Amino acid sequence: MGKPKTRGNGSGSITHINDGRAKPYIVFQPATYSVDSDGKLHKSQKRLGSFKTRKEAENCLAVFNMSSVEKLEYYKGVKTLEEVYNEWYSHTTTIDPNKNMRNYSKCWKKVEILKDYKISDITYNQLQNIINVVTPTMGLQTKTLINALYKFAIKNNYVEKNIGELLETKKIESVKHKETFSLKDIERIKEYLYTDNNSRYARAILVLLYSGMRINELVEMKIENVDLNKNIMIGGSKTTAGKGRIIPIHHEIKKIIQYYMSISVNEYLISGDFPKCNVNSSISAINQFLTKIGMPYSTHSCRASFMTQAYKQKLDWLLIEKVVGHAVRNTGLEFYVSISKEDLIKEVNKLDYSVVAK
Repeated sequence: MGKPKTRGNGSGSITHINDGRAKPYIVFQPATYSVDSDGKLHKSQKRLGSFKTRKEAENCLAVFNMSSVEKLEYYKGVKTLEEVYNEWYSHTTTIDPNKNMRNYSKCWKKVEILKDYKISDITYNQLQNIINVVTPTMGLQTKTLINALYKFAIKNNYVEKNIGELLETKKIESVKHKETFSLKDIERIKEYLYTDNNSRYARAILVLLYSGMRINELVEMKIENVDLNKNIMIGGSKTTAGKGRIIPIHHEIKKIIQYYMSISVNEYLISGDFPKCNVNSSISAINQFLTKIGMPYSTHSCRASFMTQAYKQKLDWLLIEKVVGHAVRNTGLEFYVSISKEDLIKEVNKLDYSVVAK
């Protein structure tokens, strides 16, 4: 990065005010002049900022007077990681206002220890050391964020190489869980609704069992998207078919949804039970509860149980796929069959875990 050029005449001015202030050097843009109706000449100068030293002030004015091409070359070497993150965040949310940025914000907290470093000066080892001290899942998510930042930086000529692609993450050990809940275990879960310490886990598990939602969809469900009068929720994630879909409220869980709304502490439905509204911590807490009470399941087992029971009871599979957010495989059905929310609600309410289908 080259040093900014020294300013010439008509390129602005620097005023030194010696009154003990911390930043005595005041920088002004080039003066502009105007004539009023009486023929009087008026001078106007906009202030650019104040600085501790003359060198800083001269630098500011020199950058102000650069051409757009010169500014691009200059900023390529001075953008900090935090500046790049803020630009990327603004750019990403502008392109897709509905994009969920909560995980990215959480990962940024791990990376922001390097926020004041110029992105061009950050080394592989500095980033890898961050990945090494977090959990495997967090490491993978953090690497995704770093990759996104460097790709954005490359597009804007801030850096030339993507260090993020070289980062190594820990292997996420897969834990085998029994895929579907038994009727006996579902009845046991219901009993925990009436215990002080574990009722919040039971509520979440039952909502997942009777809605077919993914855990992240429940955690991220906003109260404004719940309509108790119509017995539906609007939400979803992952695929185009999954986003913004109608999720019927089964009669078995309506009272739970009502309770959620009565105890919520913010805009999210389950915030009263899980105040952080954090997907990973919610998954961990629920899975630990299941392990503690001796059940070989996970949060994903709820969704698997919903679909398995619906299949065994021979519920309308087209409607069930709409409910869980799967793309309809038969394009003819997708385009020519009209499905109402009443159809979805009626079909979901047929789901009965006490029915042992053959």
